Amino acid sequence: MALVVVVVLLAAAADSDVDNAATGVFNVGVWVALIAGGFWLWSKYEAKSTEQKRITEAKARDAVHAEVADWRRATEQAEREKQPGRPEPLDPPVAAGRGPRTAERARRRLREAVAGLAASVAAEARAHADALGSDPARWCRPGRFRERGSHEWGPVRDGTRLTRGAFGRVLGILAWAEARQRLLSGVHDDAARLLTDTIGPLRDTLGEFRSTHRWVGDGLEVPVLPKDRWPAFVADLHAALTSLAAGLPALAPPEPPPVHRPGEARLREDVSAEAMTAHLDAFLARATAQRDAALAGEWPGPFGHDWRLDGGVLDGFVTREIRDRLAKATPGFEAVARWSASDLAPAAHARIYLSYVDIALGYLTEVRAAMDKYAQDSGRQPGDRITVVVGRNDGNVNIKSSIGSITTTLAPVTERGDTDLADAIRALGEAVRRDPDLTDSRRQEVLHHVEDLAEAAADPANERNRSRAKAGWAAVVEAAKGAAQLAQTVNTCHEVLGKLF
Repeated sequence: MALVVVVVLLAAAADSDVDNAATGVFNVGVWVALIAGGFWLWSKYEAKSTEQKRITEAKARDAVHAEVADWRRATEQAEREKQPGRPEPLDPPVAAGRGPRTAERARRRLREAVAGLAASVAAEARAHADALGSDPARWCRPGRFRERGSHEWGPVRDGTRLTRGAFGRVLGILAWAEARQRLLSGVHDDAARLLTDTIGPLRDTLGEFRSTHRWVGDGLEVPVLPKDRWPAFVADLHAALTSLAAGLPALAPPEPPPVHRPGEARLREDVSAEAMTAHLDAFLARATAQRDAALAGEWPGPFGHDWRLDGGVLDGFVTREIRDRLAKATPGFEAVARWSASDLAPAAHARIYLSYVDIALGYLTEVRAAMDKYAQDSGRQPGDRITVVVGRNDGNVNIKSSIGSITTTLAPVTERGDTDLADAIRALGEAVRRDPDLTDSRRQEVLHHVEDLAEAAADPANERNRSRAKAGWAAVVEAAKGAAQLAQTVNTCHEVLGKLF
């Protein structure tokens, strides 16, 4: 502005005559005043205009922020209303199986059952794909959205939203995939990994879509995105489900490896071979009964996440390998034990669970058959004594010696050809030794009565032996009233032993 004043002054001086100098100076002053006044007025207007523009822009930003906040609240509210529930429990066809329940057959059944799980999940994937269809545009509706730039929200743009029903379906599909991945994990890891690898990227993409920090829609549906995003996402989801439907059944299901008991194993110092045998027999009988009840259609209540396939019996071994081999023979059992009725139909769960039980029973039966060998590995010899508590006094019990005495006494019985009688008395002695319902003191007492039976069988002409045997048999029958395994043997041997009296 100062430059303008100078130019005006010079122009005025050049155009004015010397004689009119005073008038020219006056005119210049007037011009200067007018220009200065105009500049002042202009600066005032400019300042007011700038302030008004700032206020207008601030109001516009506030209006945008208010609109974004309203849209965001509406979006978040709609999402809360669309939280997916758990999918229905999977109900795969799992055959009960026929014929002998050997460990080998159990491994095959388990492999078939796991393959059935994957096939059932594949069928669900196919159903989800069919429900979405191959035309993603039918699930989309117009909408408006704003996208955030580096600092501020951009202008309102036209975009695309899913319908509420379609958005809920998408959330349900992702929840289904997560639930099935957890179900298969540990049992069929290849299938669980395929679910994760196929659906995981889509879950991440949806997480970006649902974030309201980058863009926010008008809240009528959730969420609103640039026009091509939702159709592409739904098409990708349909392709992923179709791929799962084809890929899951093609995966080879795992099969537990055949595992046998170790050749050598040592018992803990405080555990006798007799006690270990009795505990194993009791557990095998109980687990077999529960398995048979479950196969008849009843859900085995005692079987649960804290139920161990060895019943804790193998903890009596120092040798860790004897437990590790059972774990190797039953991979995936921990995962199956964690399943609940909300994951898998109870009947299918029972049959899969019980396949593991069959494998364990086969392994534990092998361990049971090798107990004498394991006793030798542990440094125990026939006739070794173990200490038990009888009332308040400590007593020495020699169970193995009693069994050995019975066997020796029965030798003449076998030699003369009366093998049925000898076998019956030996079976009775073994039943007494193994029955978990007998205390060690009671076990030794009953074994003495069995010794009397053996002596009477060896010398049936001796009236005194026969009298003691009769009293001993009555004592054995009385003891069997509180001992289930012994009672069964008593019933079996009753007719054969009757010839002694």
